[in-house]
Amino acid sequence: ILINGDMVAMDSFSSWPPIHRQSNDFERDLDIVIKGIKVFLSNFDTVDYLMGNHEHRINRQTKGHINIGLFCKHILGLRCSDYSYCELTNSGKEVIICHPAEFSRVPLAVPRKLAMVHEKNVLVGHTHALEWGYSDSGKYWIASGGHCRSEKRTQYISMKMTSYPKWNLGASLIWKGEFYPIHPGNIDFWMNKVSPLDK
Repeated sequence: ILINGDMVAMDSFSSWPPIHRQSNDFERDLDIVIKGIKVFLSNFDTVDYLMGNHEHRINRQTKGHINIGLFCKHILGLRCSDYSYCELTNSGKEVIICHPAEFSRVPLAVPRKLAMVHEKNVLVGHTHALEWGYSDSGKYWIASGGHCRSEKRTQYISMKMTSYPKWNLGASLIWKGEFYPIHPGNIDFWMNKVSPLDK
């Protein structure tokens, strides 16, 4: 399993002034990370953890001396990276998985550009959207991988009125080189509770 960044907000290392006490609790964030990784490791052999823009808040505030991996290095089976991307070859198909610095309100705009530049299938985080389609050439699939986070516990969503696009709860599966979305509407299928032939 791969965590594509932003597992926690790390608001205590944000450059924005805190407006809510709970959001400024690094110990709580660290506890969530460690507990979450241990849950994943009870079901998977390894956990690969890419850094998102929220994890990079620690790096910036400490001028690169400390990262989230430093607090988790005792966990066997966890591999943390300072990078916000990796490349995967699955069933002979090349896939870039990344947490890009760029953000666009236009659906799939960022993975579409990345597929054009790198000529590979692309799965991105950062958008909190669950979307998929194809590159302009039609040769590569492109996707935004959804999110697994509570909007009610996310300060900049729950405490302010914004026009941010709605988030889509979900995760991503890459199987035989292809992208499959996992979301509340199809979770029973992926948990083998229904047959694809059931109506």
